[in-house]
Amino acid sequence: MEKRYMMNTRDLKIVELQRLLEEDEDYSLEELSKASDYKPRTLAKKLLIILNTVVREPVLADYSYIVKIFPYISEILQKNEHLEFENLVPIINATHDTLHRRLHDDEDIIHQDEESRTIAKQCINLIEELKIAGLYDFRNHYYGDKYSLISYLIFEQRNTSFIKEIIKSFPYLVNITDEFHEPLVVNVIDAYLDELYSYTKYHSLSDVGNILYFDKVLDMILSSPKFSIDYETRNKILNKIKTRKKTPNTDFSDIGYSKFQSELSKLEDKISFFGKEYGSVKKPAKRYGVSTQFDSSALGEFTWYAKEAKPESDQHHQLLTSLCIVSIDGDNTKEIDDALSAHIEGDQIILGVHIADPCEMIPQNSQLDYEARLRTSSIYIDSEYMIPMLPSELTENYFSLNQGKYRYARSYFFWIEPDGSISKEKFIKSIIQVNRNLTYSQANYILNAGSSTCDADDTLFALSAATNLLSKKMNIDNLYEEVKHTEQDITGSRISGVTAAERIVEIAMTAANHQIARYANRHHMPFIYRNHTVDEETKRHLQQLKDGIQASRDTAEMKQFLEHMANLMPKAVYDTINKGHTGMGLDAYSHNTSPIRRYVDMANNYAMDEWYFRQPDNAIIYSLESELSMIAQEVNAKQEPLLDFVKTYVHRKNLCKPKK
Repeated sequence: MEKRYMMNTRDLKIVELQRLLEEDEDYSLEELSKASDYKPRTLAKKLLIILNTVVREPVLADYSYIVKIFPYISEILQKNEHLEFENLVPIINATHDTLHRRLHDDEDIIHQDEESRTIAKQCINLIEELKIAGLYDFRNHYYGDKYSLISYLIFEQRNTSFIKEIIKSFPYLVNITDEFHEPLVVNVIDAYLDELYSYTKYHSLSDVGNILYFDKVLDMILSSPKFSIDYETRNKILNKIKTRKKTPNTDFSDIGYSKFQSELSKLEDKISFFGKEYGSVKKPAKRYGVSTQFDSSALGEFTWYAKEAKPESDQHHQLLTSLCIVSIDGDNTKEIDDALSAHIEGDQIILGVHIADPCEMIPQNSQLDYEARLRTSSIYIDSEYMIPMLPSELTENYFSLNQGKYRYARSYFFWIEPDGSISKEKFIKSIIQVNRNLTYSQANYILNAGSSTCDADDTLFALSAATNLLSKKMNIDNLYEEVKHTEQDITGSRISGVTAAERIVEIAMTAANHQIARYANRHHMPFIYRNHTVDEETKRHLQQLKDGIQASRDTAEMKQFLEHMANLMPKAVYDTINKGHTGMGLDAYSHNTSPIRRYVDMANNYAMDEWYFRQPDNAIIYSLESELSMIAQEVNAKQEPLLDFVKTYVHRKNLCKPKK
């Protein structure tokens, strides 16, 4: 095929530049600049224009010289610090998109020519290197060698947030190898093993940060959808770990040696998931006691009890259609289990927290109740997969508080005084009709704009005022709050944002859970509390460590510290004896506001049916105490296995994804 040149009569120099690139001779940057009569800064743009034009040619094999463009661009970036890389980004992105589209178009002629396809892949790889170096201002560490760049970022720069962003943008980076063909994952594991040995032997606080850092990087690599590892490399890594396990215990204290062996076993478990065929990604479920299918008898049983709520009050439920009720959730939420209302009466604000009531249709000790108790919670693995505690077809069609639908609910009302205190409370079983299902972004728009065409404006502003007052009485420990948001939320019930709408929901739910727990504790009724206790000495020690790192103003170090604190700080647990919640600064706390996705919330709802919504029976109350205690123990025992299952599932799922 005859080669074509870029014939732009206003810039014939670019044609000459293209001819120079095609020649077998390798020009230096200075020689190329002089021969083409372009200054280096202009030369960079012209080279990219040639690249962008050539990649549209049917057969790239005739233009193999285009890979020579990248070393020139690299050198120009390094020698011209004031060159604004952002000006080159549009044409770089356009070139990348063209190549990517052609490689994924089965009818493109590029698929009929192996050499053209190889050149296209090579160019994509080089473009991604170029974007990393330029966009993130690491041009002085980019020499046209991707491994040297990523090695610098991981082993010298050491910024986990930055590395996470790069791996997300350029996922194939996790599979690069060095000049000795050693995969990146092997070098990261070597570094981790060295730091682990040092820490467990000498107990240096600085080494803790290093361990956490390399452990985090390793998780990023292993969980990347594009990560792959051959069987030989996998076994090589496992042999390294086994060799380390044989280290004599005389090198350590008893505690240090135990910790060393424990961490090696965890690492060995991670790596063992890779390098061989696994079949179904759901295999880990059985190992961790996770049910992915519902018993047919449980599904069949529901048809006996399922009933649509009707727009009328009955003996047990009050119709609340006079209230404007809104839900505020994430964009992809399908199971809406809470909604809010608020209105002003004099100098008080009456806050209503309305919670979906699956217990209205699922009798206690039924097969469905047993299934939910066995699962303990829904498991939110990622944006693509969730294992529900209750069948999704039931929660979405009967329980979820969908706009315009009548739903059974439990409504908790609180009278808030100007100083933020709660002077009165009232709990009722209700039938509600949510006026608006809002997303966080929609609610924030209304709150920021001051008005909208939405009929829920007044309710949102009243909710904002109510939760602002409530926040005055809250004393959540800042360290606990920061550590909590580093931990994985498998139930999908945590609100982790900082926007006005997210704060409204978080404060309202916290207040409801607090007041319900206080009521149960005050009246000595059987209930499951969420306890978190930290002794003063531990709190003081953790705060001193945090203050020391804050003084250094090192954001990456602080992030690693918080991840470390997540392991050191005592976990919140369930118990029928109230011990308060130190982290949240509350004298009592419970879980009641997510009964669609947490079984403890369902169990507490069943309990309230007995001692709040019905006349208490001493025999039932006595048996409840024992039953709730058993449920609390069951749920506590299952928390760690569920977290381990999620990690295992993600690894296997990513491994089984087809490579693009």
